[in-house]
Amino acid sequence: MTGSVTDACRRMFSVLHHRSEPVAAFSDIPHWISPARALVAEAGAYERERVYVPAGCFYALSTPPPSDEELIAARKQASDLGVAGILYPCVRAAADRGPLERAGFRPFPWFIESVFEVVEGVEADLRGRLGGARFRDLRRLHRKYEQDYALDVHDAGDLRGSMGAEILEAFDFLHRKNLEKFGHVVNFYDFTVMETLLSSGLGERVLACFSRDRKTGRRVQTLLALVDHESQEMQLLVQGIDENEVLPGHNVYQASLYGLYAWGEARGIRTFNLGRGRQRDKLRLGANRFHVLSNYLLRFEAKPDGILDAVNAAAFRKMERDLRELSDEGGIVAQAFPTSEK
Repeated sequence: MTGSVTDACRRMFSVLHHRSEPVAAFSDIPHWISPARALVAEAGAYERERVYVPAGCFYALSTPPPSDEELIAARKQASDLGVAGILYPCVRAAADRGPLERAGFRPFPWFIESVFEVVEGVEADLRGRLGGARFRDLRRLHRKYEQDYALDVHDAGDLRGSMGAEILEAFDFLHRKNLEKFGHVVNFYDFTVMETLLSSGLGERVLACFSRDRKTGRRVQTLLALVDHESQEMQLLVQGIDENEVLPGHNVYQASLYGLYAWGEARGIRTFNLGRGRQRDKLRLGANRFHVLSNYLLRFEAKPDGILDAVNAAAFRKMERDLRELSDEGGIVAQAFPTSEK
């Protein structure tokens, strides 16, 4: 499915930026510019540079590293497009980064990806990883959730059927709540991007999940996921919550995720990729494998940029802190770090 993932991500990124190829300025890439500005508030001249993003495009939770041959092709394409550089986002530290490093790409450690691997079963694994008290608290949250909310899981058939427009509108409304919360100015899962995803090779794997108030019928939370029954994996892409509509005493994110674990396990899912960021929260929800994700950047004949250098240094410092905090709570990282820059 690697080819399907790459093709879908390239198309989605291109549609988002209204281009025929996956090209954008740093300032227009939400998953770059928001973390970069959080690291270094000052804007840099580099932000106006356009880069070619050959794979992953921040839509894939992580991007397989390219081969030497793929890098040669990417450089030729970038040259033809007249861009300032090439960006491979979210490459796992445990992957073979040799071709990227030999080609002079610079790593920017950016996110931590969290994965729940089912070993003995969801219930047994949660009990063992969380401890008895925390596991019981999660069970209580879910029982309370089930009294007031229903977990609706809509597959590709629903999204393409007569209910599709209504489901996508509800998803868009709730996802926008998440964009507002984190200050994103670009809706990277707007209607056109969602239509592109559904018409791609990944379309059959899409799930739109909602927490629906049993009394009012109002959807208050959404999770967008991909499920691959062949690899027995579910990937959680994005979520959104209308916090003003959530009843007091509820944590719909934790409770719905617990419900989704049960839904997936009943259908043979053995790996739940919980996505990027909030890794300590996800550790407390059963994640037992963590991956450092770095953006690999190559700029062509670019002038030195002090702000970009500052972003790079700050990214390494933040990742060191994040990993230390995660390790202190028992999180196991597949491989701690790419080679840091001195």
